[in-house]
Amino acid sequence: MAYILNAQPEVVELRIGEGDTGRYNVDPGSKFTIEVKVRDNNTIGDVTRLRVVLYSPSVGESSLDGEVHHYTFGWTSSAGFANQGGVGDLFTSECSAPSDTTSATGTWVFVARPGSPFRARREASSKPIRTRF
Repeated sequence: MAYILNAQPEVVELRIGEGDTGRYNVDPGSKFTIEVKVRDNNTIGDVTRLRVVLYSPSVGESSLDGEVHHYTFGWTSSAGFANQGGVGDLFTSECSAPSDTTSATGTWVFVARPGSPFRARREASSKPIRTRF
């Protein structure tokens, strides 16, 4: 008899793109997408919440949300997508969650726009985006 352990889901791919360019970049005041591909060893139906934290290298992941350095967006299976920090814009009608929850992998897409003063930039030593379940 074989058993499948119910381990925590994991993010297997994370992509940030502005428009159709696919650049790993976030420009202040521009709409961009965050694609989070998740794998669960059973099914992604086990995933009930997902949080994306976008922040600049000058602040920490747990800092308070603010238009210059920190944004928090989320998804729950019960309520859908939400701008949890209240700064910037999350276009909930353009966001998407996997429709097939019986699969082992699925991609959540967040469509957002940071405020004009946002100062995140991609640096080799920094990790300006985090995901949490």
